[in-house]
Amino acid sequence: MTLNLYPSFLIIPPELETLANQLLKSTADISQANPAVINPFQGSLTVVVDPELTDTKAWYLASSPGLVDTIEVAFLGGQDSPVLEQTDTRNVDGREWLVRLDFGVKAWDYRGLYKNPGA
Repeated sequence: MTLNLYPSFLIIPPELETLANQLLKSTADISQANPAVINPFQGSLTVVVDPELTDTKAWYLASSPGLVDTIEVAFLGGQDSPVLEQTDTRNVDGREWLVRLDFGVKAWDYRGLYKNPGA
């Protein structure tokens, strides 16, 4: 059975952002000496830069959520926006705010993700 999944997002660390933009936004294929050769990857992926990625060579591909449920995000009690609580206190010259958002994240289906370890 063919799933017909294709990547929509390129997920990278900040160190690869410039190279990714050159590869995906250039009109010409930068690997070719002839500038008339069209870049087949132009505009094909959305670049997502994540500073939490510590491996500066690895990059990831992810399918669109409309193609496959890859990542599941669940909220406690269905509350999908932050809960704000205000308290008056004498220790602070003003008001204190407590902001809370209870959620969980799980990799649901591995087939929508791909990791390349890099060079």
